[in-house]
Amino acid sequence: MEQVRENVLEKVPYRRVKGKTVDGKVRIVRPKFSKPWKEKAAKAFGFPIEVSINLDARSTAAWKLIDGKRTVREIGETMHDEFGERIEPLYPRLAYLLRIMEMNGLIGFRRPRRRRPKGLKGVKPSSGPDDGEGKTEEGADGADTSD
Repeated sequence: MEQVRENVLEKVPYRRVKGKTVDGKVRIVRPKFSKPWKEKAAKAFGFPIEVSINLDARSTAAWKLIDGKRTVREIGETMHDEFGERIEPLYPRLAYLLRIMEMNGLIGFRRPRRRRPKGLKGVKPSSGPDDGEGKTEEGADGADTSD
């Protein structure tokens, strides 16, 4: 089976956790443990039960643009407008940042919704070129030529 590779620039990231802005930069505080018994054990031994993640200026800019509506491409374009050439190579860096955020459970991705052009309300999209399925054999004049 052929594996289809998705274009990360067309994906739409969304936040899974909340962040607070502290001194102009985002701080994300999330639970350290996913299982309640681990959290109880950590509390009993005096270990921290939360992880605090402080984002730098560029990561903060990306975080603020993640709204569940913009694609990665749109986020990159906005960041390029803000940071200019200092952020190059933009898309490899942005893709890496978003991958790290996803692996740590901070964000998720969804595919963008395909929008139909206006005026086509209720019209089903075609499946492509006519392949002749489900039709009888007809001549050029439309007469049935099947035997």
